[in-house]
Amino acid sequence: MSKMKRFLNIESCNFVDYPTGGQTTFAKQVMQAYGNEVALVGITTDKNIPIGEWTKVKIGEITFDYFAVIRVSKTFHKPLIPKRLQMYMAFRKYKKEIFDFGIHNVFVQAPEILFAIDDLPWDSICVNMPGIVNPLENSRYQGMNYFAGIFDYFYIKSLKKASKILASADNRTIENFLSTRGRTFAKEEIIHFPTRVETNIFFPKNKYDCRNNLSISKSKFPIFVVTGRLAKIKGWKLIIDSFIKFHESEKNAMLYFVGDGEDRQIIKSYIVERKFSDSIILVGAVKREEVVLWINAADAILVGSFVEGWSLSMLESAACGKPIVSTDISGAQDIIIEGLTGFISYDRDVNTYAKLMLNTLKSDPLAVREHALNNIEKYALCYLKNELDKLWKR
Repeated sequence: MSKMKRFLNIESCNFVDYPTGGQTTFAKQVMQAYGNEVALVGITTDKNIPIGEWTKVKIGEITFDYFAVIRVSKTFHKPLIPKRLQMYMAFRKYKKEIFDFGIHNVFVQAPEILFAIDDLPWDSICVNMPGIVNPLENSRYQGMNYFAGIFDYFYIKSLKKASKILASADNRTIENFLSTRGRTFAKEEIIHFPTRVETNIFFPKNKYDCRNNLSISKSKFPIFVVTGRLAKIKGWKLIIDSFIKFHESEKNAMLYFVGDGEDRQIIKSYIVERKFSDSIILVGAVKREEVVLWINAADAILVGSFVEGWSLSMLESAACGKPIVSTDISGAQDIIIEGLTGFISYDRDVNTYAKLMLNTLKSDPLAVREHALNNIEKYALCYLKNELDKLWKR
């Protein structure tokens, strides 16, 4: 093992593209920031990567020390056994082999992984809480919310063993977490540490060039885009219903969903039911380079989530200088400068949201771009390594 290794980046993802979402993205950002100074422990979707042993895996241009605890297939279907339970069992099975590699500083996000490894004598554990939400409260499995209290008990117990606790959430959400857990932690023990954005990839491009590259008719205005996972928690129904309301006054408007997820067929059926198949398009999952084109092709970006940690969709959209309409989720009040770079809907009312969509079209694109870029520059990925090193002394 090289003495240059700083810590283990342990996550229930393949560090490439699965599963989609903020946790995988942040794990990749840590990996990009440190390169092969970190060793990776995760899952694999590649039949050529062995299970239960350390190996070398090339990701992009960098070769990493890699330990896969389980091989999975890429799917958005709900498995019979919850994925979190599968991950807990897999990481617990191989925790000794992971520990014996000799790197005893750990960066981890997923609670189930923390549960699986927290009884080992690590030198330090840095936990990054994605959103500070209890996953059982919004579980896809019926009845799991009844166990939310038990989950909280063990999560708090495990967090107490961490050397540093970070949170991909705004200060408002952190304060709510503290107050609803009986002030188990002091306020300064949980540090606001948002997801970052790759400003070398996500930056403003000419709207019409992007539309041309995507073969979008220039006559179809305005265009709204939603990026990210297609799931109920992302509030797709509010967005569709609001767009339909907006469409009453803007007959040529188009709405594009860029991404994939477990609700794809449900959304498709709902669009057909509402007779909007010509105006609402499910693009599917695309590479980041194409996501950039879709964002820049839009007149505005829509976010309808019920719950978020720190919305990567909003960060990427702001980095492209686009106005955003969002529900009042964690991070919205930090990323959006109301009236300048977008609007926040403080209720889930369709009429209100549709009106805010109309308001974004009245914004000055150049002013939006200037304010948005100035506001989110501090969240650029290039600052991640220095900031993490300052906070987490290994």
